[in-house]
Order: sequence, then C-alpha cells, then structure tokens
Amino acid sequence: MVGEHVLFIGGYGLLTMGIATRVIVAHGGWPQQDETRLLHPISLFALVASLGFRVAAELATAPASFLWAASGILWSLAWIWWATGAVPRILVLNRARSSAA
Repeated sequence: MVGEHVLFIGGYGLLTMGIATRVIVAHGGWPQQDETRLLHPISLFALVASLGFRVAAELATAPASFLWAASGILWSLAWIWWATGAVPRILVLNRARSSAA
C-alpha cells in the first residue's frame, strides 16, 4: 500500500505537474522563465510533504487519521498553488506571441 502512494503521489503527481507546466508554457507562447513560476518550490514542497505524511500514516502505530488529513490537505494545497499560476495562462493567450504570428 505504501508503495502505491509513493508511486502515485510522488511519481505521477510530480510528473503530471511538470508535464502540465511545460505544455502550458510552450503551447501558450509564454516565456520559458514562467515554468519556474508555475513549478514553484512551495507547490513542490507541499507535494513532497504530502507524500511524507502519507508514508508516515502507513508506518504509524497509533490511529493515523491526522496524518491522512494532513497529507490530503497538503496535496490539495500543492495543486491549488500550482493552479493559481496555471489557470490564468491557460485562459489568456500571450499577446506577444499572437502579435508576432
């Protein structure tokens, strides 16, 4: 069970966030520097911390509901933080690119 969460939260979560960031920036015509704004250390830290809490919940001897809740909240916050930068770039075409074309 813990291996599945490491794979899905850690592996696929980071992979999805990284690929989605690259697609939004490249296909939206945004400068490459925007990748670091979207893939901000706060969202990455929250994703990794979420994984840490989930693994800790699996290894805990006492009831782990607090750890599960913390993991879920951090996972949600990681994606909300990422989305605050991504959604505006998805909804608005980069004017510099559209005027150059």
